Order: sequence, then structure tokens, then C-alpha cells
Amino acid sequence: MKRDINKKINRRNFLKVTGIGATVTAAGLMGCKRDNRVS
Repeated sequence: MKRDINKKINRRNFLKVTGIGATVTAAGLMGCKRDNRVS
């Protein structure tokens, strides 16, 4: 039972981290595209 709970928590944290990373990378790519357009 304890192991299952830990797995669920790890999955949630993993999704949160990957979600934040994806948004950051997406924002970074958008920023690069904007810079390229300006230059």
C-alpha cells in the first residue's frame, strides 16, 4: 500500500515537473522565433 502511494506521488510530481519544463521550453522557442523575426 505504501509503495503504491509513493508511486502515485512520484507520478504527480513527475507530470508537474515535465509540464513546467515543457511550458518553459515552449516559451523559450517562441522567444527565439520572435528574436529571429525582429533581426
